Amino acid sequence: MTKRPFVWFLFCVTAVVIFILDAITSVDMPISVLYVTLIMIVLRTGSARNILIAGVTCCILTIASYWKGTGFNLTKFNGTGLVDVFISLFAITSVTYLSIKIVHSEASMRRARDQAARTMLGVSINELATSVAHEITQPIGAAAVNLAAAKRWLDMTPTNVLEVQEAVDAAYSSTARAEGIIKGLRRLSAVASADRTSFDILALIREVIAFLLHEIEGNRIRVSEHFYQSALMIDGDRTLIQQLFINVINNALEALSHSQSENRNLTILARATEGSASIEVRDTGSGIPPEHLEQIFDPFYTTKARGLGVGLAISRSIVASHGGSIQALHNRPTGTVIMIRLPLSERANAHD
Repeated sequence: MTKRPFVWFLFCVTAVVIFILDAITSVDMPISVLYVTLIMIVLRTGSARNILIAGVTCCILTIASYWKGTGFNLTKFNGTGLVDVFISLFAITSVTYLSIKIVHSEASMRRARDQAARTMLGVSINELATSVAHEITQPIGAAAVNLAAAKRWLDMTPTNVLEVQEAVDAAYSSTARAEGIIKGLRRLSAVASADRTSFDILALIREVIAFLLHEIEGNRIRVSEHFYQSALMIDGDRTLIQQLFINVINNALEALSHSQSENRNLTILARATEGSASIEVRDTGSGIPPEHLEQIFDPFYTTKARGLGVGLAISRSIVASHGGSIQALHNRPTGTVIMIRLPLSERANAHD
């Protein structure tokens, strides 16, 4: 991961070297063209503003080195030195423009990808909700009709006990059908957790960080890992646990990306505590109001303008299905801490 202070240090050192070579060397070649390498270095920051600053600086240095060599003597304006300056300026401005276009294109692709993911998730949730509502509404509606009929039979004089019994039995059958549908949905959701294996959760977290590296570098976020054991083995569905940490870490990255502070830190701590793997994901973002700390795990609750509010709700379900716990706390002085506890592998406990 390229850190911005290192990029600017490398930029300044290289710029000084090129400037000195350009000012004191008399060879017939445009040494100042080498400034384009500085643009490529700054491109690693992923900031169009930084690239523009670097491009303007390189142009100024190119003109300054020519001025130092000629003093802008009008009699030398037609010499090869001036041609070299124009070649260098053209190369620098072209690379600067193309680099800015690359940054804008990557940003547009990320936005499009995120929007597509949100759209697909929204469509899936809408389809699921519609399907469930349709399946459950039918037996519940039938039960309501039968109970209303039973009430009418009871109000009649004389009371038709047989008709009342038939209506109540039909209502009971309808409610039993609705219960069966709900149990079927629970079994369906449990299928995803059926494939459980033993794996190292620390290695999985490192994989998630590598997966999100583009967002980390693009938003100039410093990630620190503090793992107090070499490995923490747990039993579970590796795919679901991976999705859990993608949700939690990605939420922290989004909070940091909107932070106005330069202190954008994401710290992940992991240790073995009383038979559990204890993982803390700490960010230095703007934080969450105290009254909302528990609500963030509720389905469809979100503090994002364009969020769906299902990521952390899904995360809580994943943790619960693995016999663990998850909670949100304040990070001091600012930000949020997500604490996750998952039972260690039985084999790991037996080995201990």
